[in-house]
Amino acid sequence: MVHHANAMSSCPNMAAILANPAISKADSIGFAGAMNNMSQQHTAAMADRAVGLGGPVIPQAHLHRTTYMQCIDDEVARKEAQGRTEVDHLAAGTNVVGFRVGGQWEFWWQTWAIMKYKRPLMAPKGWFGHRRESGGLGAAKLLDAQCFWRQ
Repeated sequence: MVHHANAMSSCPNMAAILANPAISKADSIGFAGAMNNMSQQHTAAMADRAVGLGGPVIPQAHLHRTTYMQCIDDEVARKEAQGRTEVDHLAAGTNVVGFRVGGQWEFWWQTWAIMKYKRPLMAPKGWFGHRRESGGLGAAKLLDAQCFWRQ
């Protein structure tokens, strides 16, 4: 059994993130309310499932935002180290999927993002009129994928 808890109503809104972009980072205290809300949802779901299954549900793995969103912060830092300015992600997401491999289960996550940034004047792609990468349809890049549980 896999369940997902989301608490967007407890996350910083766009105005707060624009005013202070640091609160959108993976380990930001700005998401403490959402993390607490999700923890409560997890505890409630475990109790609910235990009643339905007639016994305790024993957690096998946890996957938290600080793990799967870190690659976005790393990509922003990588672009900035290349001299890019106005670096940000326009959209991002994480998928979680389970595979049956040789009679056992593996659960993986993958995180993608659409980045925007401005290249320096001397960047080779900038020589050909591509100074500003503004994201858009088809511009998503897979940033990381990892197995987080095997049975």
